[in-house]
Amino acid sequence: MPPPGPTPWYKRPKVVVPAAAAVVLLLVIGGYLLLRNPYQERGFDSLKAVGSVGYSHGDDKTWIQVVGDTAYTMEIDSGDSYSSSGTATVRAFPLSGKIGKPKWTKRFDSGGSDWDTDWGMRVYDGGGVAIRYGSDGDTPGRFYLIRLDDGSSWHSDAGNDDYFDVEVAAGVVVRQASDGSKTTALGLTDGHPKWHAQGLLYAESTPDDLDRPARFDDSWPMHGAGKGTRGVLLDTDNNATLVDLETGHQLAGGNSQRLSGGGAGTDSASTRLVYHGFLMDMTGTAGFQIRAYSLDKLDQKWVYHGGSGYTPDWIQPCGESLLCIKEHRGDTTDGSAEKGVRLVVLKLDDGSTEAWHKDVKGLDGAIGVGNRVVVTAHDDKATTTVYDKDGDVQDTQPGTDAARVDDATMLLANGVVGTDETDPNWTMTGYGVQSGTTKLLGPLAVDLSSCEFSDAYLACSGDGKFEFWRFRS
Repeated sequence: MPPPGPTPWYKRPKVVVPAAAAVVLLLVIGGYLLLRNPYQERGFDSLKAVGSVGYSHGDDKTWIQVVGDTAYTMEIDSGDSYSSSGTATVRAFPLSGKIGKPKWTKRFDSGGSDWDTDWGMRVYDGGGVAIRYGSDGDTPGRFYLIRLDDGSSWHSDAGNDDYFDVEVAAGVVVRQASDGSKTTALGLTDGHPKWHAQGLLYAESTPDDLDRPARFDDSWPMHGAGKGTRGVLLDTDNNATLVDLETGHQLAGGNSQRLSGGGAGTDSASTRLVYHGFLMDMTGTAGFQIRAYSLDKLDQKWVYHGGSGYTPDWIQPCGESLLCIKEHRGDTTDGSAEKGVRLVVLKLDDGSTEAWHKDVKGLDGAIGVGNRVVVTAHDDKATTTVYDKDGDVQDTQPGTDAARVDDATMLLANGVVGTDETDPNWTMTGYGVQSGTTKLLGPLAVDLSSCEFSDAYLACSGDGKFEFWRFRS
């Protein structure tokens, strides 16, 4: 019998085991680092023009928005400069290569009614493109929802003051009467009524809603998300009930809670927010209070008493488990005097006492970016300040306005977006919120208040054209 030959390579354990161990070790290290810091920054590239598309209508009758790698545009052909009626053209442009023909083009005629230019065009990721026009007095207005993939659409009659919101995760479009007396849920795909109830609905927002881009010149940081599946229904007697947005069925074991202030259809001078398992009910007067209720049982969990003599301007989520409040001294409701303006941060699980607060003259917005709170202020000039989880200043970027890209990065602009304080010749910078690193992306000769972006693309309208750029590979 001949002597045995060498062991085949596929039977040699010493070759395989170290490689496998290395893979396991890398996975363990990667998982450990991810657990320590789940907010991973992505790098930026210099701005690269993708192309442009011209239009012949007024800049105030055009809108643009980006979801993923597709830009959606809308323009109104009204025939003259004094009307917003006519034909609305909506198009979808792929951005992965040079701009060419649109993926689809759809036109909608308002029949003489004016398009709602305050609503404009709203694009919901996974939900559709929403546009609407008002009543002309004889016939009702209409709300359209246009599918993102092929441009097919459905519509619903709408009163001029009816409120619509697209709840993507629940698969419904919520329509609410202008007087707050009735809520109807329409099917996301076909517009057919699924359920209705008496009262006003407050849909729940989730921490996932904070992962999306938050545009320049916009204080509310969660438009176009719609990832919640529950809502609080408030009737005219001010009783709050938790409901399933998909079915309208009552949740939380049939429990309800009577809130302070007025009920649906009344001027209650209060602000209500439903976020991450809690209902916050805030009175809107000096010496205000916030009462927080758990959604699971609708029982009161904590009460926050506002600062002595302070009046709230707004309350909004600014982190997975944080709430931010802008408040000012005095009885004016808009804080125009900018006297004693401050930002108060509360922890969601127990907001009975402040987590921290800062006096911020010219306070404009507070945006949650991962586990950081990014504050923009416009006092003579723009300033962006990053606060860490303990409320300590991590970084200050003077002379810049900021907008969130994702849960770890932002875009910075050298000025105050949406004002006349600077001309529309901007320098754009990518910013890593965790590390504080910056990347100069390049100059832009556009009006940034007319721009939208995804996590990789920027699109703007103005001067007779839509323009598109890429800032990430």
